[in-house]
Amino acid sequence: MGGTESPGLTAPLSHERPSHGEDTDSEAIRGAATLDGNQLLSNLSVDSRREVEALCRWRRLGTDEVVFDQDDPSQDVYFIVEGRLRIVVYRAPEDAAARNASRREAGAGGEAAPAEGGAGDAEADEDRSDGVAFEALADEGTPMTLVEMVGGDTFGELSAIDGRMRSARAVALEPTLLAVLDGPAFMDRVFNHPDLAIALLRRVAGYLRNSNQRMYNLSTLTAKQRVYMQLVRLAEVNPDRPTQWIINPLPAHTDIAFWAGTKRETVAAAIGWLAREGVVMRQNRALIIRYPSRLKVLAHV
Repeated sequence: MGGTESPGLTAPLSHERPSHGEDTDSEAIRGAATLDGNQLLSNLSVDSRREVEALCRWRRLGTDEVVFDQDDPSQDVYFIVEGRLRIVVYRAPEDAAARNASRREAGAGGEAAPAEGGAGDAEADEDRSDGVAFEALADEGTPMTLVEMVGGDTFGELSAIDGRMRSARAVALEPTLLAVLDGPAFMDRVFNHPDLAIALLRRVAGYLRNSNQRMYNLSTLTAKQRVYMQLVRLAEVNPDRPTQWIINPLPAHTDIAFWAGTKRETVAAAIGWLAREGVVMRQNRALIIRYPSRLKVLAHV
């Protein structure tokens, strides 16, 4: 179980490449910001961090602004000073279709159609503000949130390491300040600071472990099961009734769909079915999970 998640992603979805140009007044944008809170750079000396800061460009992002897109050729490394971003990957539509066909042949079933009536339809209207962005991204393939990052986190280092194109999309979820270091300068620091190299290796190992788990979930669980798993992950013990769980507030269906790698209609159908079965019930903006053990069985956790 974990804490609540963020609001849904409403990123601009143009196929044009985002701008990677220098900010017109990088130091003015920076203000008094430093990289002292960055986790990856925490083992560097203060002087070494100041050297990194001097090499960085500084960017302020607005909510929903794309930093880079999947298959972008840039190699910059980004240090989040303040704000919050989401890293999203999407599969090609033909891949998703082939996988669903394979499931049907195996008897596992594909994604369920939206439920009629009940909590599912009533709650679907809550996602109207996210709908345009989500549907546009769904046209590119089924999207999935890989991770959300906040101040102190680093992203973009994989392309700096191997020189290949971006494997995911990065988008700001709220106003965000970034320090941007070009890839060669970042790798120069890695070569000359063993502690930084070890920290980077640990990060890459974490990516691999998380990727293995996500691949396992995608290949073995149905879309509804992944929704149930996400609800389990979001839930906390209900302080008013310890035998129950609570998700407060319940994120928008679009947001849950991005984490589960499915569509918001499937999320609405899954939650609607749980409500009709009495497993969950809505209470204002919260979702009360009346029977946590049953939800865990449904999620196969």
